[in-house]
Amino acid sequence: MHKLSFFGIKATSPELACNKANEIIDRANTITRLLQEVKELYPNKTDEEIAKMTEGDYDNVPEYEIIGCLSEDDEGYIYSDNKYIRWNPKNWTIEDLNTIFREKIEEFDILKDEFLDEDGDEDYELEQLSSTEEEGKFYIVFADSKLY
Repeated sequence: MHKLSFFGIKATSPELACNKANEIIDRANTITRLLQEVKELYPNKTDEEIAKMTEGDYDNVPEYEIIGCLSEDDEGYIYSDNKYIRWNPKNWTIEDLNTIFREKIEEFDILKDEFLDEDGDEDYELEQLSSTEEEGKFYIVFADSKLY
């Protein structure tokens, strides 16, 4: 199953926004971070014991393919080299995205708010990512989420 996910991030260029989001949401990196958290909770357990404890726990971590992004100024950018792009950021505006989320949350602002799909039953989700970038524009990164 595929779902469109959005990630908010500030960067000095659209390519940097997509690269940084890709690094943060990478499935392998996410699983590694989650395993590290388990190791910190159980410092006396071996890697093998932790692997047995968490077997199957990370099957629901999605795999993301970054499509591109949309700037706060409605400038679309394509990042993917895939010839078939299911959701093209160049066809959207910030107001279009706000309209989608305002069906669920009145006064929603995609540049500030989050909308997490914790139950797995929403068509879209939005997560704001932390970024070390202090300058630049705010971008909404589009990602095709492949759920296992």
